[in-house]
Amino acid sequence: MAVKIQERYHPKLLPAIPGLSLGHYYNTAGVCGDFFDIVPSRKDRISFVLADVAGKGMNSLLIMTMLRSILRLVLNTTHTASTILSWANRGISTEKTIDHFASIALILYNSLDNTIQYANAGTSPIYLLRNKTEEFECLSKNSEPIGVEKTSVYSDNSTKVEKNDIIITFTDGLIEALDANGNQYTTTRLTSLVKRNKDLTGKEIANKIKEDMKRFSGDTKQHDDQTLLVIKIL
Repeated sequence: MAVKIQERYHPKLLPAIPGLSLGHYYNTAGVCGDFFDIVPSRKDRISFVLADVAGKGMNSLLIMTMLRSILRLVLNTTHTASTILSWANRGISTEKTIDHFASIALILYNSLDNTIQYANAGTSPIYLLRNKTEEFECLSKNSEPIGVEKTSVYSDNSTKVEKNDIIITFTDGLIEALDANGNQYTTTRLTSLVKRNKDLTGKEIANKIKEDMKRFSGDTKQHDDQTLLVIKIL
């Protein structure tokens, strides 16, 4: 049941957003820890959320549901990315019956000036491939996960993005996926694959990653959900 409910939080069709080419990859291991959301918050803001809730089953699903509800309420305001994460953190931290926590990557895209504002909680990574340099930048910094300390502080960052820049964010289940010999997929393999396919659409890049993950893992049982978002600037 938990897996079926979780799947409702993973859009099968991504919204068509002018100026962006989107792609995603999701593979569940039955852990019920990952979810992502894309919210056209205002005419000048598109919000992208990727979250990885620690734990398994119904308890993780409860946190996921609470987080998604809190975030959807706050994303429609004028608050910054860090303030939005702080609100979510207070909402989860004050629930005494819950001992789970979550890593979140939050990206707010402003279509009017082609900037992204971003913040992260925990270890959820955000990478930006600059078209001009053809090099990846790691934008995120490790911080306290959501739900650990009510007083956790998150920082805002922003950067200009240009045509054909590519943003990716993903959960650790993807880069820690194992092959038959126990080797991990790794961030290096992922970013190298994106570089080689940077001229494709966001959807096509995500499909390339899906195919590569299948080749890499084969029939090896995975122990964590795998989720990825690709955002390409047009």
